[in-house]
Amino acid sequence: MKQYLVIIITLLLASCSKEDIGSSGFSDDFESYSTALALFDATNWTYFEQTYTDNTVEIVHDTVFSGGNAIRLFSKMGESKTVSKADLASHDVVLFRKNDVIHVSFYMMITGNQSIDKLFILDIEDAASISSGPGIRLLLDPDNALVVERHKMNFSNISQNSNTKVPFPRNQWVKIVFECKLSPHQKGYVKLWQDDQLLIDKDKIITLPSDLLYVTQGTHRYYRNVEVGITANNTGSSVSMFLDKFSVWKY
Repeated sequence: MKQYLVIIITLLLASCSKEDIGSSGFSDDFESYSTALALFDATNWTYFEQTYTDNTVEIVHDTVFSGGNAIRLFSKMGESKTVSKADLASHDVVLFRKNDVIHVSFYMMITGNQSIDKLFILDIEDAASISSGPGIRLLLDPDNALVVERHKMNFSNISQNSNTKVPFPRNQWVKIVFECKLSPHQKGYVKLWQDDQLLIDKDKIITLPSDLLYVTQGTHRYYRNVEVGITANNTGSSVSMFLDKFSVWKY
């Protein structure tokens, strides 16, 4: 009994400590970095998520949306059951609570012409005690079109209208804007724009995970992890990507 009491107190203290995260968000044009290592000073980005040593992140100067710097990310094809990842992670920098509106904007270029079906490019997660990060994600579908993914929350994905679906352009800079109101009930919404064209506008939906038997345990009703880039490469081939002018804010 005492052991359970210690565990409960520890979880409560950890949860309370998250209330101290006071940032409303950040913007990063990557202009102030001379090396990729300098990215991860815990101000905006906390680490590079890399599941294979061949996966890389670097500052580049010859392929940029604006200014003199951008980020290049490379992910090899995954092997066996290990998902290939190469993304910028921002953990415990911004805390997104119920009724907050998250606004994310960035420019991205994915090179090549291979299928990018099942490529994840943005994760907003709850670090639940038992789960692999339930939350809201953006991924590409078999038509190489953006989808709002909620699988780890045990809810259906939100896709574009099949009659007006817009594929993700390749080998060129693409502006992506994602907005999400957070609610553990059917009071949330998601909106997704690609190059200023509204692709998805869905309201009265659940956008925050809750505990679910055999699926997730120890959810917090908030998000504290943001990852952008090649957050999961399930495409069956390697992926090269460029990233510029990223911002994430809550309102």
